[in-house]
Amino acid sequence: VYIAAEGVAGLRRRLAAYAQHYEISWDGLGVGIIDNAPNLYKDDSALLIEQIKISGGASIIVIDTLAQVTPGANENAGEDMGLIIQRCKRIHEQTGAIVVLVHHSGKDQTRGARGWSGMKGALDTEIEVSKNLTQFFARVTKQKDGEGDQRFDFKLQQVILGMDEDGEAISSCVVKHVTED
Repeated sequence: VYIAAEGVAGLRRRLAAYAQHYEISWDGLGVGIIDNAPNLYKDDSALLIEQIKISGGASIIVIDTLAQVTPGANENAGEDMGLIIQRCKRIHEQTGAIVVLVHHSGKDQTRGARGWSGMKGALDTEIEVSKNLTQFFARVTKQKDGEGDQRFDFKLQQVILGMDEDGEAISSCVVKHVTED
């Protein structure tokens, strides 16, 4: 798994929490992190592909977030976002990895992801993560060749990673699936 993200300190804490909670080594996670998000609008995809191949490849590439890797692009324009989708397909074709884009909903969450309306049509799978009062859930809102509208409830369990210089806990969390009783 490769994760291209901007501001990765929180992500590193999440991965450390996961490794600690499940008692596995950091190396056992099999995760690589690219600290500086590529600019897919200016077409850094070739460099990203090269770096992933040099490092031994990946089965999943998570790009967090779409907005971070498209500076200067108009997320409402099909021309701009169409280029981004093509570049993500190229990354998939040349690495064999699944490309996961993290994107946000607009102000009106009932309307789904913000930006170009053709985005959903270009996706194979869309999973919406939401919170309802105290309950978190992930819902499959599109599945190209499968069953959509499935819901998976989860909670966030705090993991204490250590203490800072003021004696306050440094923590993160892990996702715990919630099953019906």
